Amino acid sequence: MVLVVEQDKKTLERSFNDNFHDKPIYNPPPKIDPFKYGWRYVKRIGTDGKKFFEQVPLTPYDILHPEVEDFQMHNQAHESIIRYISNACERQLAADPTAVILTDVRVAWKRADLKAHGPDIAVVFGVKAKKNWSTFDEAEEGTRPSLIIEVTSPDTRNIDLKTKVKHYAMAGVDYYVIVDCHKKKPHLLGYELNAGSYVPLKANERGWLWLEPVHMWLALVAEDEVQCYDEHGQLILKYAELEQARRTAEKNKALEVAANSIKLGIDIEVIIAITGLAKQDIEALITHLTQL
Repeated sequence: MVLVVEQDKKTLERSFNDNFHDKPIYNPPPKIDPFKYGWRYVKRIGTDGKKFFEQVPLTPYDILHPEVEDFQMHNQAHESIIRYISNACERQLAADPTAVILTDVRVAWKRADLKAHGPDIAVVFGVKAKKNWSTFDEAEEGTRPSLIIEVTSPDTRNIDLKTKVKHYAMAGVDYYVIVDCHKKKPHLLGYELNAGSYVPLKANERGWLWLEPVHMWLALVAEDEVQCYDEHGQLILKYAELEQARRTAEKNKALEVAANSIKLGIDIEVIIAITGLAKQDIEALITHLTQL
């Protein structure tokens, strides 16, 4: 069926030969798996005049300059790293009501010659009102990200390592950090803006990078595992670890109350009602106390 195209396929035809790319890195969708980068739905008009949506494969260009409602593919480790770092940043900036942590939100720049990006994590200060952004517009909000963190994926790694270094410097992003999950040599890369250009951030003796905007150390301890530390060198726990620590603390407190109740001769059923502990936990505690 011949189609009358309502929205053309620029994403499949445009090249990277624009005024701020040195070398074209455009690749068409792979023939074996055309949807390996993801997809978007594009409105079309058929020859019968009816509208319909076509699923169109994304290209590396679309990964670099995404549109709202694009479906991009990431692996579980990639998502886990982003979630942990963004949560750690939120913890560090909890006292600043103007600070916002964006994850996978499209950022439109004030510069007319720079197309929008979709960073994994963007830290923004000076936000007047928090919204449910699908696109964060620098011109509209009056502020831009001070820190961007990207986690590399094998198929689009060079975009993070090369192209975005140029683009984020052009945009005026103060700090750009890359978590490079390369199988052979996983490492961290960091840049700080100086007179319009990026200069490398120096890691400490442990290989950690200091992220000044969030007052936090970032460490890559394995190919797919990062750790964040606060300004005092204290490890920032992941949500699951925090939850486990909370439950352990609550149980220890309950066991302390149960032990005191047992010593006072309070009935076991009453202790269960007071502490919420299981009967077997209290019986084990009684056995332990009698052996002391």
